[in-house]
Amino acid sequence: MLGADEWWSNFAAEPDDNDWRDVMAAHALDLYRQTAAVMHAGPESAAHPEPVDSAIEILRELADACALHSYPWSPGERIDLRIPDRAAIEQRARAHGVDEWVRGLGHQLDLRTSGVVAKTWPPATGQKTQDALAAYFAEAAALYDVVMEARATPRGWDVLRAEVFRRGACRHVAVARSWLLWAKRRNDPETVNVAYATLLMAQMFFVASRDAEFGETLFPSETFLRVLLGARRGTPWLVKHGIELPPWLNRRRRER
Repeated sequence: MLGADEWWSNFAAEPDDNDWRDVMAAHALDLYRQTAAVMHAGPESAAHPEPVDSAIEILRELADACALHSYPWSPGERIDLRIPDRAAIEQRARAHGVDEWVRGLGHQLDLRTSGVVAKTWPPATGQKTQDALAAYFAEAAALYDVVMEARATPRGWDVLRAEVFRRGACRHVAVARSWLLWAKRRNDPETVNVAYATLLMAQMFFVASRDAEFGETLFPSETFLRVLLGARRGTPWLVKHGIELPPWLNRRRRER
């Protein structure tokens, strides 16, 4: 992905064209699905991330960018989205040592850009607090339940493919990414854990809005989120901030 010049040229084109936006949506779905197959939620991956974990995160960031490109935002909205470009993605690959890791496995990765990159994700607009993040997690968790219920009904696809849901799913990706950026700047593992889990749910909303056949199990599963949030005490963090946990997040609940 990172070395495909033709792909990057297509990505950077940004034409006002529905066919191009559909291509971006397809790229996002492909990257979300492929990375989901190799993600781990256990405490070992949270405490000691490996280069492969950074590579997965970078690919999912690229998927987020493709997802945001798939919707016809207004010019003002696009400025606020701050969609990352090739320079930003390549800078992250260098910063996390992914380029060296790839070469160490015998693959060629010639990064083409260098230098300082401007802000590439939504700035921390408004008053962000831990309580506000907890409330946003609760909102995303409630929507998670709605999506799962919709997929279990005969007319569920009519709900999920509706324009209002597709737009909302794209917006959730942007907002959740902004929260994760804010949390990482605080450098608090519990806060980052909750923000990351929230972003994973937002990414799932996007996939659900495009998965016409309902032919796959959506990622992340309830079990994955429960283990992930337990890896760095995200669950007690939510309780401490006054959030009533959904039943699927309650550790005492038996596995389905």
